[in-house]
Amino acid sequence: MNFAVFDIDGTIVKESLGKDFVIWLNKKGMFSDEVLNEIYSAKKKYKKKQVSYAEHQKEIMSAWAKGFKGINKTELEYQAKIFGENYNNFFSGSIQLVKFFRKKGFYCIVVSGAFEEAIHVIQPKFNFDLIVGTEFESRNRKFTGRMQEKMWHKKIKKKLLKKIIKEKKLNLKNSFCFGDSEQDSFMLELVEFPVALHPNKELNRIAVKNKWNKFFDSKKALKFVQQKLGL
Repeated sequence: MNFAVFDIDGTIVKESLGKDFVIWLNKKGMFSDEVLNEIYSAKKKYKKKQVSYAEHQKEIMSAWAKGFKGINKTELEYQAKIFGENYNNFFSGSIQLVKFFRKKGFYCIVVSGAFEEAIHVIQPKFNFDLIVGTEFESRNRKFTGRMQEKMWHKKIKKKLLKKIIKEKKLNLKNSFCFGDSEQDSFMLELVEFPVALHPNKELNRIAVKNKWNKFFDSKKALKFVQQKLGL
């Protein structure tokens, strides 16, 4: 089976799905102001180039885990469903891009540093076959404040994607991967058609060096895909 892999934040969703979700939870009184401010602080440090992208992601994930501590998992899933019903902070053409692959019988995978509960918010609009994101530990349906899989590192993303390809017996021919940051670069190098979609400065540099295709418009990326598939 042919496959397509997608990052979420900055690739399909503008900026950060997780951040949008926790801001919404904060307004509902389910996520503390203190932890939300830690997230804003981590983002400011990254924008000022005081920390690397991986360090910035680690800080944010740790803050998310802390912010969810004690929350009932069932309640969070319920709130995620409500939040997702009206969520539309996507790059134009993102839904059409994923739906095209679905229509053509591709196995569509998400491998993202975003936490899985947030990614499932958008699942009804995209219908991915497999979602792999950061998992937070829970016991008796309550979050403990600890993480399980640390998905912010590019080598972890590559390892997981290789495992999925092997387990699902996926074809590398006509395989596609879409990412926006250097953390996606190790996944991009695995597929026949790597696509830097809305790339940041570092991934843009890597894409130029490796002669990968890059687009700042999902509709143009879709046209590229159709061309490569001879459609």
